[in-house]
Amino acid sequence: MQCISSAVNKPSTRDVIARQGSDTIFVEYRAQPFGQLVLLIAELVGCLPISQATTRYEIGRKIVGEEDAVNAACDLEWDAADELESLLGHRGTKDAGIGFAEAVELLLDARAAALATAAE
Repeated sequence: MQCISSAVNKPSTRDVIARQGSDTIFVEYRAQPFGQLVLLIAELVGCLPISQATTRYEIGRKIVGEEDAVNAACDLEWDAADELESLLGHRGTKDAGIGFAEAVELLLDARAAALATAAE
């Protein structure tokens, strides 16, 4: 059993939308839209491969307007990268090749498209 599952990009869920780090120490990024606001969370996860035990530490949490969400996600991503560098000596790799800001932008674009379709 692996400690890391694949990243998912689902609009309007609390699922992980991006991940960065190593196999045992990584940051999970989550985003949850609430009307015109977006909750952004960056959480450091440590996974012990033998016991499968995990520890979690919240690096940051922000509630921002949709227009500021990508910039706020970028700020949280930099904070998380600094944490990873202090623990690992490097910033880790990004799952699916995208960072938190890009994942938030994709989430909001998908949400806007779904709302536009529903309004028709």
